[in-house]
Amino acid sequence: MKKVKSILFSLILLIFISSNVIAAKSPEIQYNGKIIKSDVAPFIRDNRTLVPIRFISETLGYEVSWDNNERLVSVKGKDTQIELKIDSKKAKVKGSNVELDAPALIKDNRTFVPLRFVAENLNAEVKWDKENFKVIINDTTKTS
Repeated sequence: MKKVKSILFSLILLIFISSNVIAAKSPEIQYNGKIIKSDVAPFIRDNRTLVPIRFISETLGYEVSWDNNERLVSVKGKDTQIELKIDSKKAKVKGSNVELDAPALIKDNRTFVPLRFVAENLNAEVKWDKENFKVIINDTTKTS
């Protein structure tokens, strides 16, 4: 009986460790056909891919500013402006209030934002490739 319990415990431990390793894997990000990498890995929380705001915004051609007193990050350029307050599910896009699925947050001294929300509001198309654990972003303002 001890042997069965020991094997069962080992199996449960192995499953637990395996599931945590998979959950810790960072998704790849592809932009206009090329894999792009940030110096800080994106991560998934509550089924949302979060990325450093400066990484995604500047990749798409926008400027980022930070207001430390308000804990507010702003993205500006072309014809778009986005404001996200840290730990809030409310944002502003072109002056209009919008609700987020996931709030912007600070992790390891970096501001992370929901990738789909930011990219789509910066005129990009976003798709999730589940099989390859990859986010595919295509700039809709560029022509092939």
